[in-house]
Amino acid sequence: MTHTKKKFVSNIQLDFSIGDIDPEGKFAPKKIDFNEYDQAFLQTEDNKVIMGFLYMNKDTPIIIPEPDPTILYFTSAENSLLEILNLQSEILNLTGLNNSEKIANLFYTFFQLSSNFVINLFASLEAFNNGIIPNDFTHRIKRKLYDSNKIQRFLKFDTKVREVVPKIFEKSFIEDHPGKFENLNKMKKLRDNVIHMKNYSESFSASYRELFRDYLSFNFESAFNDTKEYVNYYKPNWIENCDCGN
Repeated sequence: MTHTKKKFVSNIQLDFSIGDIDPEGKFAPKKIDFNEYDQAFLQTEDNKVIMGFLYMNKDTPIIIPEPDPTILYFTSAENSLLEILNLQSEILNLTGLNNSEKIANLFYTFFQLSSNFVINLFASLEAFNNGIIPNDFTHRIKRKLYDSNKIQRFLKFDTKVREVVPKIFEKSFIEDHPGKFENLNKMKKLRDNVIHMKNYSESFSASYRELFRDYLSFNFESAFNDTKEYVNYYKPNWIENCDCGN
């Protein structure tokens, strides 16, 4: 299985090296106030410039390239997909009461991985929707006008994907791919139910069986692929396979 290419904030391709302009660093400032200048730009070997942030470890600055959160969360989910699929298949193929102990151990691992998968994959969608809203964009709901910041903070996911994002790009993933969007809605429901976990039993003992059943029957591979397609529908090839050969 291939893996997704890592990407960073403000990934800009140059046709020259900054070192060619000032090879000896003569124009570099002698002293930098890192409290005032807390960002940095790094040039890679293939002349791409990416944005980073400074982290002060005691008095020593560390430059950390700033990952794109859509890709960051997406690859976090990707890392566990194969193991989740294998565990799901193994659990569902074990029949009979004699396998209960083995199933118990398998299900513990399965649910830990699959719930983290769903949380990260949905976070990738949310990060993408918020990241593509232009700074000067506004959206009106009834008499209330929302600017970019208020859209990110106050509008629900459903409003963003049905109204805001289609308005920005003048096309709608929901209209063009209704079945795939329904899969994303199922993933959202799983995520909401695990974040706000509720007891489904009316008896003395608590039970979360309905949630666990939903995870066992969920199509994780489709959710993964449909998330990728949603992102690339609005931002072509933003999620792409890495070409490193590993």
